Amino acid sequence: MSEFFSSRSSYLSILAVLGLLGFITGNYGFFGFFGFLGFLGLEKEDERLHYNRGRAAYNALIVSIASLAVIIAAVSIWDIAGHLRTAIGLVFAAQILTYSLSLVYYERRGM
Repeated sequence: MSEFFSSRSSYLSILAVLGLLGFITGNYGFFGFFGFLGFLGLEKEDERLHYNRGRAAYNALIVSIASLAVIIAAVSIWDIAGHLRTAIGLVFAAQILTYSLSLVYYERRGM
């Protein structure tokens, strides 16, 4: 099994199995877990990758804090609690997208 996963980050691709629940339950939100298959493409494990993962995670954290602050303010001002589930799902998707794009950017730029 360890020869299939070339780096520790590749183990995140196991989360893609949760995407199969979308077919079983009919909840198409589970299909987002198939995005974790992209971590199979990470071939190396070095200090720069570790540093870049930290920077990418920091970017995702900032997006999360800012988004959730706006959502909480919007819910309290306009009383739109019915849309809260969708908004939190969008924040989760934005976190993953921010992390992935930041990691690709930092790795390609050699920062």
